[in-house]
Amino acid sequence: MTTERHVALELVAALADRFGPDSKVAREVPGWIEYLTDVECPERPRTRPGAAWWGRVRGLLEEQRVGHDAHEENLIRINAARIGKHFGLSDAEARILEFFASYQSFDMFEHVVDQALQTRDVTLPFLIAQFSDAEHTTGRDTLRPDARLRTSGLLQSDGRNWSRQTIPFMVSDRLTSALMADISDIEELVALLFPPAPSPEAEWSDFTGMGDSADIMRKLLRNALEQGAPGVNILLYGPPGTGKTEFCKVLARELGASLRAVGEADSSGEEPSRGERLAELGIAGRMLAARRDTVLLLDEMEDLFGWPGLTVLPSGTDVQGLCQSAAGNQSSPDPLDDQFH
Repeated sequence: MTTERHVALELVAALADRFGPDSKVAREVPGWIEYLTDVECPERPRTRPGAAWWGRVRGLLEEQRVGHDAHEENLIRINAARIGKHFGLSDAEARILEFFASYQSFDMFEHVVDQALQTRDVTLPFLIAQFSDAEHTTGRDTLRPDARLRTSGLLQSDGRNWSRQTIPFMVSDRLTSALMADISDIEELVALLFPPAPSPEAEWSDFTGMGDSADIMRKLLRNALEQGAPGVNILLYGPPGTGKTEFCKVLARELGASLRAVGEADSSGEEPSRGERLAELGIAGRMLAARRDTVLLLDEMEDLFGWPGLTVLPSGTDVQGLCQSAAGNQSSPDPLDDQFH
């Protein structure tokens, strides 16, 4: 059985256990079973449905859920647990991250979730609690703006007006893809999320025109990496094509550090939105905060200008490129806040 089918059937079974034959959910369960499997459910009685009919439906559902074929390994669940351990999330929070990634990845699961919400018998926090086997209050609390899943950037608001019939939160496409990858450890997950930048073609001597500035930046970042100092960032600005990104690559090589790109276009060439890029920067800072061998590169710096507390440079200034030590985001979701008041 595919992971997609198994995850959807697990949610249907959890709902069937909580509702009786007269519920709106019970009206949908036969359709869900037939949508997810090749079996035909007993027809719902025209009169008031009783326990006998509901028992047959639930028994059929259990047969299909358990089955005789082993289901595929759930890579999203495995990788969400890895992310959760790395971020210090609870087991319930890791499962809730899995819920939203599964909703975005699996059409069958999305179908069941959407139709369940449309019955109005359930709310989104209730569905999350059923999926993650957590208390209802846990599902609700994890969606608050100050909850760890949201402040970490792992779970983002999609910015749309919403009611309880829609899902107002999302996992970034890059993170969703990484969660679905068949990898062996957190290091491979980090590499998928924040790939190392290509090796530079230039040499340090090619930037002598920067004068003492280059040496100051090299010394600043070297000390930050050696000491694990938080909040150390370097802003490079200038017209396109002047070598800002190439200088970051050379600088990282001079330091013996790995330069990892944040908020880059995906494999299809599609650029992330401003919100997605900011969320990725927050995730990168937290995932890599303890490292002393990593420098982060954000090549669309203008996306940060507009955060409360930041002062925008004069109008017309072309601002791009951020080199920062990975420890820079450890204590604050606004990594440049202290430097631009």
